[in-house]
Amino acid sequence: RSRMTAMDLIPRVESKLSGTAANTFKYEGYHALVFPFHHNPWTISKEQFSDMLATTVKWFHRVYAENLSYRYPHMNWDSLPRASASQVHPHFQISMNPVRYYGQIEHTRIVARQYAQKNDGRNYFSDLVKVHAALGLAVVHGEAVAIASLTPKKEEEIVILTREFNEDYIHLFYCVFRSFFKRRHYAISSATAFPSMENFADPTSDDSCSNEDFISWTSKRYE
Repeated sequence: RSRMTAMDLIPRVESKLSGTAANTFKYEGYHALVFPFHHNPWTISKEQFSDMLATTVKWFHRVYAENLSYRYPHMNWDSLPRASASQVHPHFQISMNPVRYYGQIEHTRIVARQYAQKNDGRNYFSDLVKVHAALGLAVVHGEAVAIASLTPKKEEEIVILTREFNEDYIHLFYCVFRSFFKRRHYAISSATAFPSMENFADPTSDDSCSNEDFISWTSKRYE
């Protein structure tokens, strides 16, 4: 099924339900697509969604094994053209950067470190969740939490936080985007920062930081 798509220098990652392909319009040295073999975005199952994320993580590790300088994994998912997707079928944009994360996620990481330095090591994300929980704007599922942002860049913005890539995060992410679909909001946009690759390989790495949680933004873009 993947043979009908472009091939990159990094060998394909394939499973029973999803695979990777080269991105024709790269914005990073390592930049690929992950797509399910089922092409209807409205009926994607949790199993298919979980498989796409597993394929994404395998691709990150494959890139890191080839080039250790590319440490920062990032994933975008825009659903449908009105949310900036180039194709109707669901696909993740996945990339690796050697220096930093992108945009708002990198800004938040910097702010979190500054917050800890100015507040006796307090965890920015823990305090952020406490504020939202006090206002009834947080949902906890195991080790993952979703908050309805008080300071969204786009209406109905949801932020998902967890310390590591796990089943709790996958379940919460799936529930969030399905909740948009159930309300007939099909065009959504999301961005996710995975842990830096040192932390994927060794959670006790010197590069780990108490304020570097695993962050995912999901926001409604258009109806």
